[in-house]
Amino acid sequence: MSHYALEFSLPADYFEKAMASGLGQSKGTLMVNNSDKQLKWSFDVDNAGDAIDDGIFKFLHASGMPYIHHGGGGIEGLLDPGQTQSVGVMFCPVKSGKYSCKVPVVIDDNLSEPYNYLEITGELKTPKIWFDPLSIVLTPVPLSTQVSAELRIFAADYEKMNNLDVELPEVECEDGSKMSPISVTFVDGSVIKPCAGEEEGEQVDPCVITCKVTFSSPAPVAFTDQLTFIDQLGKSWSLPITATADNCLLTNFPFIAQHRTDYQIVCEQGRTLRGRTSESKERLMSTGEAVILPCASPSIISRPSTSATSSQFEVSSSSYEGSSQSQTDTNQTYSARDGAQNKMPVDSQQSNKDRANIQSRSLGSALFPDEDSEEGIFHTEVLLALQRWFSAQGWPGGYYPIGVPHSLRTGISKVNRSPNSSSSLETANLQKEIKTIYDMVGYLAGKPLPGVPLNSPLPSDPTDRVRQIHWQHSTLLTFIRHQGGCVSSVKPEYLMELKDYTHWHHLQKQIEANKKGIDYIPEAKTEDEEARDDGIFEAISKKAWTDVLLQLLKTLILSRVTPRQLQKVQSPEKHLKMPVINPDPACSNVYSVGERVILAWLNHNYEHYRPKIWQNSNKGGVPPSRWVVNYDYDLLDGLVLASVVGAYVPFLVKTHLQDMYTHPSTAEQCLHNALKVVNALHSIRLDYDIQAIDITDPNPISLILFCIHLYQKLPQYLPKNSIEFVGSLHAVVQRQVVLNNPSSKPLMYECILAGKDARDFKVPVGTEVIVSPKGQLNLTVEYKSRFLRPAEGLLILVGKRRGGSVGSTLVFNLSTRINNITPKHIHKCESPCYELHKISIPVTNPFEEGGHFRIVVVEDRGNKLSTDRQMPSRPKTKKPNKVRSRTNHGQRMVDTPPSEEEEEPIKTMTITVNHDTSNETVMCAFYSPEETIFIDNCATSTAEIHFLPFHTGKRQCSVIFINENIGEFLYSVQATSELPLPMPLPSQVGKYTTRITSAAAASEGRGQFGGDDRVIYWKCEATETLKESLKVPVINAAREKALAIAAQQHMSDLEIERRVVTGTLHSANVMADVLKTLSGNELTTEAKTSGTGKFTVTLDSEFYSAPAILELPKVVDKAKAPKTGSRPGLKTLTNSTDNSGEEVVELPLTFQPHGAGHYPCVISLTSQDDVRVYRLECTVNPEGSSAVIEFESPVHKSVTQDVPIVSLAIMSSTNTSTPLYLLYYTLYTFESLLINKYVFAL
Repeated sequence: MSHYALEFSLPADYFEKAMASGLGQSKGTLMVNNSDKQLKWSFDVDNAGDAIDDGIFKFLHASGMPYIHHGGGGIEGLLDPGQTQSVGVMFCPVKSGKYSCKVPVVIDDNLSEPYNYLEITGELKTPKIWFDPLSIVLTPVPLSTQVSAELRIFAADYEKMNNLDVELPEVECEDGSKMSPISVTFVDGSVIKPCAGEEEGEQVDPCVITCKVTFSSPAPVAFTDQLTFIDQLGKSWSLPITATADNCLLTNFPFIAQHRTDYQIVCEQGRTLRGRTSESKERLMSTGEAVILPCASPSIISRPSTSATSSQFEVSSSSYEGSSQSQTDTNQTYSARDGAQNKMPVDSQQSNKDRANIQSRSLGSALFPDEDSEEGIFHTEVLLALQRWFSAQGWPGGYYPIGVPHSLRTGISKVNRSPNSSSSLETANLQKEIKTIYDMVGYLAGKPLPGVPLNSPLPSDPTDRVRQIHWQHSTLLTFIRHQGGCVSSVKPEYLMELKDYTHWHHLQKQIEANKKGIDYIPEAKTEDEEARDDGIFEAISKKAWTDVLLQLLKTLILSRVTPRQLQKVQSPEKHLKMPVINPDPACSNVYSVGERVILAWLNHNYEHYRPKIWQNSNKGGVPPSRWVVNYDYDLLDGLVLASVVGAYVPFLVKTHLQDMYTHPSTAEQCLHNALKVVNALHSIRLDYDIQAIDITDPNPISLILFCIHLYQKLPQYLPKNSIEFVGSLHAVVQRQVVLNNPSSKPLMYECILAGKDARDFKVPVGTEVIVSPKGQLNLTVEYKSRFLRPAEGLLILVGKRRGGSVGSTLVFNLSTRINNITPKHIHKCESPCYELHKISIPVTNPFEEGGHFRIVVVEDRGNKLSTDRQMPSRPKTKKPNKVRSRTNHGQRMVDTPPSEEEEEPIKTMTITVNHDTSNETVMCAFYSPEETIFIDNCATSTAEIHFLPFHTGKRQCSVIFINENIGEFLYSVQATSELPLPMPLPSQVGKYTTRITSAAAASEGRGQFGGDDRVIYWKCEATETLKESLKVPVINAAREKALAIAAQQHMSDLEIERRVVTGTLHSANVMADVLKTLSGNELTTEAKTSGTGKFTVTLDSEFYSAPAILELPKVVDKAKAPKTGSRPGLKTLTNSTDNSGEEVVELPLTFQPHGAGHYPCVISLTSQDDVRVYRLECTVNPEGSSAVIEFESPVHKSVTQDVPIVSLAIMSSTNTSTPLYLLYYTLYTFESLLINKYVFAL
C-alpha cells in the first residue's frame, strides 16, 4: 500500500461551500501486488468503527463511485502479480469535529490476522478559542484588595470578524447575598480578527486577545468557578478560576509574601504605626483598626528586602512587578531595627525553566514557589513553623514529629495495606505507632472527622485504593470549608502520594476517553518530562498541605480566641481590665477577630508593664510606647514579648528580662534580647520550639503561632493559691499540696521551684510526679529557713504529656514567716552600771558555705526576744539571812549565788522608783566594734561585743550574723547590769569624819569594805545620834565617762582625732547626740542634761535615815554660768563648792546606832536616767572606850606594842543570858618610814 494513514482537514466554511452538493474531500491509496501469485484483498469495514458505519468516511472506486457494502463486505478485489489497484476515501462530516477510524486490511480472507491497518483521521474545522493559562488560580488577598492575572485568549478558524464577550460568575457570601467580585478587562479590545485558511501556503496564526482578570471582594469568599467567553456565533468556552479573599493572616500570607515592599499595615485613619513613636496612651487608644493598604508615595531608596515578612511593607522605588533595582545594592540606608534582620539577600536570578510551561502557569498560587526565591523562603519558613507546631501540639499522646507533606500523605490509614499482613498483635502495635491526619483533626476539633472511620483499612486494589483516598480527602476539605476555612485552591488529589496521584490521573483520562468512545492510550514521556511533572506535583502537594494545616489552625485554634474569651483571661493585676475588642469581623481587612485579640493583648501588657519591668534598667531605661500592629516588625526586638512574659511571671524580671536593651539599634542587641526571652521561657518549662533567630528574623506566621501559645499558656502561670510556712529559724517546715486527678488517665507534672528564695524550698519526691487516674496525690514541700526575713518562692507544676492527657500548669505562692527564734548559744555575763565589759563570743558557722557575715546587734528593750518568756519561770526561794555579828546593824545580805547547774537568774537588789517607768528612756547597752566577720564553713571564729549599761537590771540582745547569699543565724547575750560601783564623794572634815591614811589600814581595811577612798568613814559613841550631810556632786562622773566611751564608739577615727584637737570630745553636744543615739528617740531638753530632776534616795540600813527625794540642779555650761553669786532656783538645798570647784548638793543623813559595832550603809540615788551608789561606814564605840596609843621611834626602827581587844556580846551556846567576855591580845608593829607624825584609828 502506498499510504497507511490518510488525514483530512476541512475548513470552517465547509458547510457553506460543499454541504449542499454533498461533496467532500477525498484522498486515496494505491495497492500493488508484488508477489508472484494472485491475491485477494479486502477492507474489514465491519470492525473499522462508527465513523465508517455513519458514512463519515466512504471508500471510492477508481471511477469515483463509492463502494456499496452491506455488512458482509463489498470493498474487495483481486490483484494479479504486478497489478495495481487504487482505492479512494472521501471525508463527508455532518458536523464539525475530529473523526478517526482504523480499518483492517485483509489478504486472502484471513480476518483473524490482518495484513495491516489503514488509519483514517479527519477534522472539520470550526471557530475555536483556547486560553493561556488553562486555568487561573489567584493569590489569596485581604479584603477589598485587588489581585489580577493576565490572560491570553487564542482564537482560530474564524472566517469573519467576530466579537467576544464574557459572563462573570456570581458568588454567594456567608450572609446569603450574592456578588460578582471578578472583573475582566480586554486590553486591546475584544474583536476577533479573521484567522482561517492559509496564506502563501502557510497556516494563518491565531488571533490573540489579551485581557486582565481582576478580583477584589469586601467580604470573605473562597470559590472555584468558570469564566464563560461567548462569540457572536453563540459558541461559548469556559475557563476555571479560583479566588480567595479573607481577613486572616493565615489565609492571605501568600499576598504578604509577594507584596512585602509595596504594601504596609496602617491604622484605619491612614497613619503608619512604626512602633517607635512615643505617644500618650490616649493617643494610642484613639487609633483605628489595622488594615493593609498599598504605599501612597514610593520613596527614592527602598529598604533592603532581607526576609519575606509583613514587617517589610516599606516603600520602594517601584512596584513589585516592575522593580528593577538590585537586591544586593550596598548603598542602602538602614533603620534602627534593620540590623536584627540578618538574613542575607538571595540571588533571584535562578532560571524558572521548569515553571515556564503552560502547566505551571495554570496552577498559579496553588504551586509552592521556588525555595531559592524570596517568596519561596517566606513559604518555607511558614512550612517549618507549621511543622514544628503540629509536631509538638497537634497530636494526641504527645510529641509526634512530622515532615510536611510526606508524613501527612502517607499517614492516612493505621492498617498496613500489604497483602502479606502480619499477625494481629503486630497489627495492633502498628496501629499504636502510626498516627493519621484524621487523628490530628479529631484531637484538635475535640471529635472525630464525620464520616471517616479512624481505623478503616485501605483496599488492596490500586483503583479502589485511590478512590477511597480521594473520598477521605474530599471529606476533610468539606469539613474545613464548613468550619469557615478557605481551601478552594486545594483539590483532593493534591493531597495524595505521587504514585496514587499518577494512578488517579490515568483513571480520569480513561474515564474521559470512555465517554468519547475512544480507547485511552497513556502518553509516553521522556525522563525529563517525568521529572518535571514529578517536581510540579511535589510543589502542588506541598502548597496544598500548607494551606490545609493553616486552615485547620484558623478554624480549630484561632477561632477559640474571641473578645468574650479575652475578658475571661486572668490579668496579672485584678484592677486592670482587659481591653474591649470590636467584635465586628470586617473592621480589619487583614486580621481576623482572633488575631486582633492577640494584638490587643500584646499592646495591653506592653503598655502597662514596660515601666514596671524596666524602671531600673541600666541599658536604656523604660522603652518608648508603641502600637503593635504586626507580628514581625514590632516583635523582633523582643521587648513586647518580654513585657508579656514579665507581666505573668514577674520573678523572671530580675533574673532574665531586666538586663535587656530597651533601645536596641544593632543586630547583636536584638539577638541579646531574644535570647533573654527564650531562656526565660525555658526556665519555666514553657516549651515551644522557637529559637532567638526566629524572633530577630521574624516570619509573621511563625510568631503568630508563638503568640497564640503564650496567650493560652501564660495565664496559667498566675498563682492559684498560697502556701505559708511558719516555723523557727533554721527549722525544716513541711506543707502538703493535694493534687486531684478527675480524669481516667494518669497526669504527669514537672515540679519547678522558682523565685528569689527557691533554693530554700525542696520537693522531696523529685522533679516529676504522677497522679493516678481518679486519684489524688499529697505532694510534700519542705522549707528550711536561712533568713529572718520572709522568704518568697513559687511552686510551678507544669503539666507534661503522658499518653493522651496533659494537666494544666498549676502555680502556688510560697510564703514564710518566722515565729520563733532559737539562738545558737546564749552567753551570760554581769557588769556594774557605767562600766564597759567586753564579751568574747565563739561563733560557729552552721552553713555549708563560708563567707563574710555582717554583724547586727538587736537589743531587746522589752524582752521580746527573750527565751525566758516562753519558758515557765522557776519560783525564787529566798534563803534566810545569817547573823554575822552580835550587833544587828540592819544590812541586807546578798544571797549565795546559785550554781551553774541551777541556771537561776542572779538576784539583784530591788530599787523602788516613784516615777512611771512606762515612759522610761532605756538606752542601748550593746555595741559591736566590728562590722563584719569571716567564718569559714562549719568553722568557729570569735566575735567581740561591748556591754556598757546605763541602767540597772537584766538586758538582752541578739547578735545576728547576716550574709545576703548564705543566710543568717544569731547568738543571744543575756547580761545583768548591777548597781554601779561606789562613787567617791568630795572630802569633808567634820566631827565624826575619819580618814584612814596608813598603808596598812588601806591594805587590810576596816570592817566589810576596808580602806577605800570611795567609802565615807564615820565614828561615834554608842549613845550619840549622828547627823551629817553628804556632799553629792551635781555631775555623775561615772556616767559622763561612760557616755564619752559610748560617743567614741559611734565616732570614726577621723572624727575622734578632730574633736581631740578642737577639745570638743566631751562637749554637751556630743553627749546629747550620744544620748539620742543610744535611746533611739529625741530626748527632751531636760533629759539631755546629766543629773537633772528628782532622785529617789534609798538606804539599805535601818539605822540611817535621809530625805526620800533629792533634787539636783541642771548642769549648765560654765561659760554660760553667772560670774558672781549663786545659781538661782534652789529652794531648800544650798550649793557649795569644794576646793576643786565641783558643784555639790548636800544630802542630810541621820544615824541612830543601837549599841557599839560596825554599821555599813549603801545609799542609792535613782532618777529616770541616772543611778548613783555611795557607801558609808560608821564605827560605834562603847561609851568611854576610846584610847590613844602613842608610838615614838627612830626612823627605820620598829616598835612592838600589845593592844588588848575585848569581844562584845557574843552569846553562849548554852541557855544563859550572861555574856562571855574574851580578851584578845593583838600584836601591832610600827615601823617609821619617814620622819613624820602618823595617826591610826583602830
